Amino acid sequence: MKKVSMILVGIFCLFLGIDKIFAAGSINVNKSSMYLGDSVTVSVTVTNAAAWEIHVGVSGSASASNCGTLNWADSDANAQNTSRTYTTTCKPTKTGSVNFVLSGNTTDAFGNTVNISGSRTVYINNKPTTPSNNTQTTKPNNSTQNNNGTVTPKSSVNYLKSLEIEGKQINPKFNKETLEYSIELESGTTSINIKATPEDNKANIVGTGIKKVTEGVNNFEIVVTAENGSKRTYKLKATVKEKDPIIVTVDNEEYTVIRKRDQLISASAFYSESTVKINDEDIPAYFGEVTGYTLVGLKNSEGIINLFIYDEDKNSYKLYREFNFSRTVFYPVDVSSKLIPKNYFKYTTTIDGIEVPCYKMDKDDEFLLLYGVNIENNNKGFYIYDPTENTLQRYNDKIFDKVNDEIKVLEAIIIGLVGVIIVIVIVAAFQGSMGKKGTKKTKKVHKAKKMGNIKEEVKENKVLEEPKVEKFDTERIDINDININK
Repeated sequence: MKKVSMILVGIFCLFLGIDKIFAAGSINVNKSSMYLGDSVTVSVTVTNAAAWEIHVGVSGSASASNCGTLNWADSDANAQNTSRTYTTTCKPTKTGSVNFVLSGNTTDAFGNTVNISGSRTVYINNKPTTPSNNTQTTKPNNSTQNNNGTVTPKSSVNYLKSLEIEGKQINPKFNKETLEYSIELESGTTSINIKATPEDNKANIVGTGIKKVTEGVNNFEIVVTAENGSKRTYKLKATVKEKDPIIVTVDNEEYTVIRKRDQLISASAFYSESTVKINDEDIPAYFGEVTGYTLVGLKNSEGIINLFIYDEDKNSYKLYREFNFSRTVFYPVDVSSKLIPKNYFKYTTTIDGIEVPCYKMDKDDEFLLLYGVNIENNNKGFYIYDPTENTLQRYNDKIFDKVNDEIKVLEAIIIGLVGVIIVIVIVAAFQGSMGKKGTKKTKKVHKAKKMGNIKEEVKENKVLEEPKVEKFDTERIDINDININK
């Protein structure tokens, strides 16, 4: 039995040792800075995944509108690992920054689920104003022709010579090769004065001067354009401290509660604007009549804002995510009986008042199989229909076949184990019965010997206890010696 157990454990460990490539996901944008009025394209890619549910959150001082789909949930038709890329376009409505935050999970063909995350930030600036002096703009060129006919190359120097915030210290210390800087401003600061000078006096600078700032993160760009048109962009992140911030901890990470409505990211149409008391202060929130959830905004250390479910009774927060699944335009068609999955039988169901053929394992099944064409992509095949929620999902028979195969393997293993147990029980019972027979025989022999010994002892005792009888010699008796009493 020990050998059999060792073999089974060895086989199990062998399967555990198979290498797996886990699923992953990433997010990218087609530009890191842009002018107000332009659009940005966000792309999300999943790799080595058989199924996925992903979401892109949008936050930041410059809110975005006219965004396309921000939620995707799908799976490979053959339940095999694949790669897929989704794109969406957003158009910011004001200057500042927009944070695109990726979240969700992917599952590979082995059933391993991995949470994915990532973020990208895009900075939005006002378009530079052009002087209205009726001068005609021309495409930049790399040379200038002098009066004497000689050609002088145009300067390509687009470095800054200095960069500062009046009365403040930027971090790190300015270096013309360093392109990103930050500064922390005291609560109540409403404006800053950005000063910069070009290394080449023929270069042009855009983005300097007095700039308004609000509580939280404010992003600015200083663009240096060389004489030949080449550009170099310096970025400045100015963070205005919040006055008496409300700090909360969620999953060992500190967040700041968003206390201004204009900083709160938008919620879906199923939620309406409301307020909730936190630390005796009215905090802007959303409330869902259907879900009963109260949503508030929390900002992490990187300035990314997300919605959280707030439980007023427990004073607790939980990250809120919702996914919007697209509807499918479906046309039912007849199907050959040879294509109907095993153990399914034909029935009819009513959809929008029309009887449609369907297939079920049992007449009481809640989910139905429909056969037809997806008009959006011309995919023909079986779909799983949920009458309760009126949803349609592709039917993957390979997944069911795989599950059935696994069930059969498990059944075979169980039957084998039961057989081994039965053999062990029979062998044990047989050995037990043989032992009992030997014991009985031994007992009989001992009993027989004991009875024999008892008989011998009785015999000897009888011989020893038998009384002795005197024999008289009648021939020697004289009758005269007999005294007869009269």
